[in-house]
Amino acid sequence: MKRLLKTLALPIIVVVGFVVVAAVYIVDVRERVLVMRFGEVVEVRETPASMSKCPLSIRSSAMTRGSSVF
Repeated sequence: MKRLLKTLALPIIVVVGFVVVAAVYIVDVRERVLVMRFGEVVEVRETPASMSKCPLSIRSSAMTRGSSVF
């Protein structure tokens, strides 16, 4: 049982780490972030902060404040 736990521990840690890294994004002071779901803009976030997205199908794309949204 201990041997099985040791062999599965590293892959589980890697997968959990990947999910955490993929779910967190940072909005910089000079940027806006477009939150898109299935290619459609759902929300524009402008306040600087660390944010997370729960479903991994949601994509975030950063752009500078001077550029146009559409």
